[in-house]
Amino acid sequence: GLGYNAYLDGRGFYKDAIRTLWRLATDAIWFDDERAKTFLGKAHTFLQSKGGPEEANFFTMEGEPVSMNDYWDFDNYRRKRHRFEHSHLTTGMWATAGFVAAGPKKAKPYSDELISFWEGGDFWGHTVDPAGGTEDIAHNELYFDQFLAWFGASMIGGYFVDIRKHI
Repeated sequence: GLGYNAYLDGRGFYKDAIRTLWRLATDAIWFDDERAKTFLGKAHTFLQSKGGPEEANFFTMEGEPVSMNDYWDFDNYRRKRHRFEHSHLTTGMWATAGFVAAGPKKAKPYSDELISFWEGGDFWGHTVDPAGGTEDIAHNELYFDQFLAWFGASMIGGYFVDIRKHI
């Protein structure tokens, strides 16, 4: 099936695009970049208008969540998953916008939502999707999903630091 960039003819806030939240949050926190803060403030306002952290997902450029009926195949067509994805990946990335825009104390709902995807094991994600869908570890790309969740968690936890300042 279609990969990341080709999805929605490149007009979706999907797996490649969602990483901009974390990258801009890095610029805002490490370099006090006002442009990044402005963008993240708008992103935070957008997600709050959709319902907040519980609605963290991928979106079309028209501001709607991607279709719940759209799937993609991966792992040489051995696995299939929804493109609609409220997960540790999407929550972790949106959490970085909330952290910068709302501040650490008001970003707690993002932290609470992200931790709901931690089952206390060695990875982020549900063993079985509580909604009965495909949002579980059997249908995730563990590497990609894990590092984006970790980047979000480490940033809102204060552990994603500019090592040049700590050497």
